[in-house]
Amino acid sequence: MKREEYRPFIYRERRDIKEFKRKGSLWAVLCGILQAIPSFRNIDPLTVLNDVRYLCVKASYAGKDDTLEEICKDKSLKFDTGIYRWSSDEEYTGKYALLYIFVYTVLSHLSHPNWWITQLLERTDGYDSVLEKISECDRLDFYVLERFFPIDGKQKFDIDLSPEPELPERLPEDSAWWGMVTDNFQLARFIEILEYWQTPEEQLQVLKRFTKILKRDFPYGLLPEYQFLAECLRARVQLKKLQKQMEKEDAKRLPVTAFLDYVEQYFTPDENAQARVVGRMLLALYPEVTKEERERVNRLGTKMPPSPSLTINGPMYDVHHNNNVNAG
Repeated sequence: MKREEYRPFIYRERRDIKEFKRKGSLWAVLCGILQAIPSFRNIDPLTVLNDVRYLCVKASYAGKDDTLEEICKDKSLKFDTGIYRWSSDEEYTGKYALLYIFVYTVLSHLSHPNWWITQLLERTDGYDSVLEKISECDRLDFYVLERFFPIDGKQKFDIDLSPEPELPERLPEDSAWWGMVTDNFQLARFIEILEYWQTPEEQLQVLKRFTKILKRDFPYGLLPEYQFLAECLRARVQLKKLQKQMEKEDAKRLPVTAFLDYVEQYFTPDENAQARVVGRMLLALYPEVTKEERERVNRLGTKMPPSPSLTINGPMYDVHHNNNVNAG
């Protein structure tokens, strides 16, 4: 099973059209087209643009024999008004026509397309033939698209098409779907799927959703091995929290340590008064110091001046062998 075969594993649905309407973005241009052409006004732009973006992410996985036409024939598409269709000699319905031209637009205007997208575009008809083919659709004036595209062919957009799995709480609750994607609930396959999510917190949420389905549909089987996996993931979550807490505490202590090192090394005994002021300041700014750090702070300003050394100029004589010395 390939990851890109299942939409929730590579695409996180956008829930607000504002995410596509950012000024200057290519998505905003496409959204404007949907709102400007009368034939499109009954179409939900959020649904269309989610489908388009998903197909673009899927295209980044394109194989050497894949075509854009085949990529757009995706069973998970949400956009389907049911009123648009190709002429009778075409195999698929007109809903793909709009998606096809939008997907082609995005892919051909990428600033940094990957190798697979570049190869895919080389196997794809250009705008002229695409628009000509689409204009053959009845009940839909696709030819007006050409007049509504305010995009320079040389203009490029920086669009991130990296795969991003769906939020755990939005994953399907259908046990048949999970059985299909896990090759009949194989633990190894499920662990592989979990790796699509980057954090142990999200992985644990995915597992909770999955085991909830297992408890509902398979109350007497499959659970023990997944319960063990859940314990492992919970341990990972706790470990990550502990690591974050330690990093946070280390970040708090670092300035204190740096100050202490500097004062101890460079402040002279003549500057003891200033060193004590610095110590009080550190305790005020960083009250959560360790015992060792507090002891170091308390020692600031207690440097002793060096002891005076006795220097004698002239020869030293051993009185025991001096004949000029008279015992009294």
